[in-house]
Amino acid sequence: MVSVVFKSLLDEINQSPIHIYSNQTINIIEKVKFIILIISALTLLVFGKYSPAPSETNSPSISDSKTPVVINEHIHSSLPANWINEYNTIVNNLKKLLPLYQTYYNSIDIYAWNDKVSDPYLGIDGGAYISVKNNDDNQKLFVIEISNNEFLYNHIHRYSVIAHEYFHTYQMTLNNHMNTYDDHPTSFKTKWLIEGAAASFESLYTQQHFNINYFLSGQTEVDSEATKNPSIFENYDSQDKEL
Repeated sequence: MVSVVFKSLLDEINQSPIHIYSNQTINIIEKVKFIILIISALTLLVFGKYSPAPSETNSPSISDSKTPVVINEHIHSSLPANWINEYNTIVNNLKKLLPLYQTYYNSIDIYAWNDKVSDPYLGIDGGAYISVKNNDDNQKLFVIEISNNEFLYNHIHRYSVIAHEYFHTYQMTLNNHMNTYDDHPTSFKTKWLIEGAAASFESLYTQQHFNINYFLSGQTEVDSEATKNPSIFENYDSQDKEL
């Protein structure tokens, strides 16, 4: 099924350019990344359809595809008002575009702050990541510590990171194996597929809503190991290397 859909997408792309918004098309590199995003989403959907036996996973079986995930927000006062306003706009857009349902977890706690202050929330480490809260797979941590330099230099990453991390929470509603611990035999932790899709989505969002081509301004640095030893991107052991 995936191969049929992919072939159809390729045929369509070969016949006409992809339009992100009126009167503007993306170049061939962006088309390739867009295809990767579609493949990733379809792959995750296929994996997500498989329901393992309770002994195969450490994640609880919630499987509620109608009830929205509960989102609790902890937005620190160190963040400027205009960032908070834009954050609210982005999250509202993403909720409509990629709604989150309680298929494999039921809540998210979002923690956001400016890195000019020490980690303000007890037990919450800085960075930008999705994790579990209180060792409970039903609860997700959504952490975005924004570099103060991104405010000083108006870097788009201060906003694009929201879309990137949100996309990970969406992936986790599609694929139960993304909710298992890393060493579990059925854990789905293929870095290039998970991060590549999120980075592509992040870039498409910034291009559509901010008119910034993040594919060119923020996605051009690729570690040489990507061509020399690509297998290292099959897992997250290559944390310090970019795809």
